Amino acid sequence: IAFSYLLLGIIWILFSDQLLEFFITDLEIYSRISSIKGIFYVLSTTFLLYFLVRSSNKVVQNAQKRVNKGLELAKTATWSINLETHENIISANHHKLFGLKNAPKKWTIKDFYSHVHPDYLEEVKQAFREAIENHTTYKSEYKINWDDGTTRWLRSQGAVEVDEHGEAISIAGIIEDITDKKELEAEYA
Repeated sequence: IAFSYLLLGIIWILFSDQLLEFFITDLEIYSRISSIKGIFYVLSTTFLLYFLVRSSNKVVQNAQKRVNKGLELAKTATWSINLETHENIISANHHKLFGLKNAPKKWTIKDFYSHVHPDYLEEVKQAFREAIENHTTYKSEYKINWDDGTTRWLRSQGAVEVDEHGEAISIAGIIEDITDKKELEAEYA
């Protein structure tokens, strides 16, 4: 977008000035037309930039819809936690893995822990702490409890991001429903 704007600007300035100089010799008229030409350029490039950004945003939104659909079909979701602000960002289908009908306005680590089956809670918390403290990959398999009483199996994996001082600043990863796999393993064990 920036390159298009730059190219259009250079072409406009070079050729419109030459065209004006060729047809207009009166300095006062030339000055007025140059002002009008400048206003026209600003307005036209504003509209051009608006439509280029809008078009680019549509491409990104369509790609995001496809990714979300793929994640949902794979019974997988993404998550990211800013360790400084505790802000969590989750993919559109994340709540479905926890048996929630609607996406919560805010999802916290406490919300996550509240769904983990009590038999796995300390193990999950320990794996999370160790990953952050040691800057290692977070991996955990555990049962969760849905609000309707259903028990499901999830696997989480995440990577810790560190700043230039080596301090953990965020952790991001995926979560997937592995209930079918666990049931098959139990059936053939």
